[in-house]
Amino acid sequence: MCAKKKTLLFFALALLLAGAVSLAGCGGKASGGSSAAAGGGSAAAEGGSVTADGGSGAAAGGDSTETPSDAEMPNPREEVDGPDAILTRLGIHLEADEAGSDQRYAIIGGTTAECSYSITYPDWSSSVTARAVKSAAFVDVSGDYTEYAQTKTVDVEGTEVTVKFDGDGGGGTATWYNKAAGISGSVSQNQEADENSLMELAEVFINQESKGL
Repeated sequence: MCAKKKTLLFFALALLLAGAVSLAGCGGKASGGSSAAAGGGSAAAEGGSVTADGGSGAAAGGDSTETPSDAEMPNPREEVDGPDAILTRLGIHLEADEAGSDQRYAIIGGTTAECSYSITYPDWSSSVTARAVKSAAFVDVSGDYTEYAQTKTVDVEGTEVTVKFDGDGGGGTATWYNKAAGISGSVSQNQEADENSLMELAEVFINQESKGL
């Protein structure tokens, strides 16, 4: 009987010991899991901070690359004192009718001469703009891209001139290439343009271009 009691007591102690060991192992895993979770949460939080900082950095970088809204573009048109300034700088004779009022002179893009004025003749009156540029072939320097009702090609001082106008009291333009002078020229009226008025103006400026040849 004593031996039987000792055996039962032994088994009871063994079961208690096994249970204690099992509980200790579970506690360790739970603790480790908590640490891992804590570590993961901390790392995730820290990672989130880095992402936020990176976003701020990108935003700051974006601000630094903005283009100023008040940047100025260079003006290719330069007002000059008169025909002598054009002749000296470009070697082109271009002069407004001496009877014309409000005479203005300019150099466009460093290469094209321009004069403008207002004039009144017995048959017509208009504002006039003439341009000229040295070139190896014809260049349309008029800047007038209006589609006029009439287009004609005429001969003026041995130079082929294209005249365009509506013939209803409106404007018109003449363009040409003066081969002898190596100059493309144009003259425009803002009103009362017709074949005769444009030919008269073209003749004046073609003769000017040919000075000194």
